[in-house]
Amino acid sequence: MAPHGRPVTGPPRHGLPTSQPRLSAWSLDIGKKALQGLRRSPERTYAGPDSLSQDAGRGVAPWWAGPLRGVAALFITSTLSLGGVRVCHAANWSSLLEDRLVESAQGLEAAVGGVTSRFRASLVTKNAREAQQAAQTFLDEVWEVVGTNFEDVRSRGFRREDWQAQRAAHAGIADLEEAHSVVRAALAQLHDPYSRLISRSAFAGMLKYDVSGVGLNLVTGEEYLERTNAARLEDGRRPSAGVWVLGVIQGSLAEQAGVRLGDELLEVAGHSVCASPPFKVASLLQGGSADGADLALKARRLDGSVYDVSLPGKRAGPSSSPVSLELPRAPSGDAVVKLRRFDARAAADVAGALARAEAGGTGRVILDLRSNRGGLVTEGVEVASLFLAEGDVVLRLQGRGAGARPPYIARSPPATSLPLVLLVDGQTASAAEAAAGALRGNCRAVVAGRQTFGKGLIQSVYELSDGSGLVLTVGKYFTPAGVDIDREGIQPDFRSVPDQQQAEEVLRACRLERAPAASA
Repeated sequence: MAPHGRPVTGPPRHGLPTSQPRLSAWSLDIGKKALQGLRRSPERTYAGPDSLSQDAGRGVAPWWAGPLRGVAALFITSTLSLGGVRVCHAANWSSLLEDRLVESAQGLEAAVGGVTSRFRASLVTKNAREAQQAAQTFLDEVWEVVGTNFEDVRSRGFRREDWQAQRAAHAGIADLEEAHSVVRAALAQLHDPYSRLISRSAFAGMLKYDVSGVGLNLVTGEEYLERTNAARLEDGRRPSAGVWVLGVIQGSLAEQAGVRLGDELLEVAGHSVCASPPFKVASLLQGGSADGADLALKARRLDGSVYDVSLPGKRAGPSSSPVSLELPRAPSGDAVVKLRRFDARAAADVAGALARAEAGGTGRVILDLRSNRGGLVTEGVEVASLFLAEGDVVLRLQGRGAGARPPYIARSPPATSLPLVLLVDGQTASAAEAAAGALRGNCRAVVAGRQTFGKGLIQSVYELSDGSGLVLTVGKYFTPAGVDIDREGIQPDFRSVPDQQQAEEVLRACRLERAPAASA
């Protein structure tokens, strides 16, 4: 029987072929079968390279067996018949030769398959190692960031030594997907509803908080030292003012230009910014130059070296303004400044609205913070500072090392002295509550509406190596008088907007109450 289970047909065992160089009937029959062999055998199955050895083990011929048999039979039959050679046992010879060729091809296939399998295995092993290494790097980052920065301000039992001990239990994590699941489960054990892992796409969406429009998170020198847990800079300085780079967004214009974490901005477009607050410098950077020319920056590294860079002048501006302004219809009426969120543009756009309101003859400002869920705490501080006297305490903080942490202070004269009313409701939260607490705590504004949400916690966002983000609670804030509003919120002075006389009576009582404390 042939390998496919078909009988081998041929001439009688007795008798000789003609000596004439012509094809016999048997030769034609073999040739016909040879041509049939070139067609795919109906018994052949093929499911890919990895299935060949399995098919052979089940007695199913590989795809090339049929054509190979046909070619072998055709070659032998034609050669022997045309050459006048005896072909009494040609069928047996062709079958034997075919079997040898098939065996050789199978051996070659096995050898090649072995090399391919080993190569595949090495690739799989390499990819698995790389995936595991990425997962372990990611876990190391998360454990370090949480262990260094998380603050259990609601006293839910977090212990740093217990957190670090958990890391060893996750040494065998295979890939990032599994690592993300491990981190989410571990963060849930913090019992903090605001600390969470966010996906790459969600983190990318947070670029609306880009303070500068070019990928820079800017803070004062004092804030830089606090946020980086540093006692002083590399050159020994301990700055309190200036504008410093706390973060650089990957792939941003600033990163491409060579700006780094810890750089101090000295000049923007040839103008010194050493005495400017961060939000004003952000305003200079937003949207590029008016004529489209490159924007020149001068900055200083942590080691003290000074360098110059240029940023493209033509670029897309930041997200839409969080501020809208409704001017009074009558002279000396109320101008309503609606602030929807505390993003990178909040302070600059509120300052612009105040300037337009004063120019329009406004008699009082109503700052509407209803449904404002917060945002950047630093922007809350800057917005409050627009109404406070230089040197007023804006916010007090509790966090790691909070005993030595000074409060936020208003660092420039107020942008306006117009009377101020704050509108709040149950959705006014976080940075919005911080601003409201600062303004009422300094007897600068009265509060109207409903009790606020009561979120006095501060979160920071950390970018991780895989492009995802980690949101962590890092502290708690208090009003200038030290009042903790977390879970308590701010009680309004009025249910609706008071007239100016009613508001002034409340502010006068506030000042009298503060006077003994200030003198003490």
